[in-house]
Amino acid sequence: MIFADDHELTPEEKWNRATIANNFIFYKVMRNNPDVCRELLEILLEIEINRIEMRGEETVEVDFGSKGIRLDVYAKNSSQLFNLEMQSTDTKELPERARYYQGSMDVDSLKSGQVYKDLKDSYVIFICIPDIFEKGLASYSFENLCLEDTRGCLNDRGINR
Repeated sequence: MIFADDHELTPEEKWNRATIANNFIFYKVMRNNPDVCRELLEILLEIEINRIEMRGEETVEVDFGSKGIRLDVYAKNSSQLFNLEMQSTDTKELPERARYYQGSMDVDSLKSGQVYKDLKDSYVIFICIPDIFEKGLASYSFENLCLEDTRGCLNDRGINR
């Protein structure tokens, strides 16, 4: 978290004011406490998760010369992939970033010869300090819907929050 007078603070004072919104603290708490991470995922997604395997900050390079991704906290189990990101500023490109992260996670998880049905359910979760959609909601969930009948969901098992 950035304070107006940060330029006058010592490193120790900055550390004492840091919160879970600080990328380093967020990463350490989630990475070193998989039960806390699992519980946070369950609360955010409103689902039960039996277990997760934690992977720390992970870089996914899809192809030579293509833009890679750096996932803050990456967790998975036998049927699901989870990416947790702390977002303290509005970069004005979060929807595109979510799309790219989800696609890159899928490419990284499906091996040659596997059928598309083998894709795991994947969740890209941005915990945003500012309300970037400015609707006043505590949580926003997105998935692919039919434009002609928004009751029709594509069911591609990719959720962005």
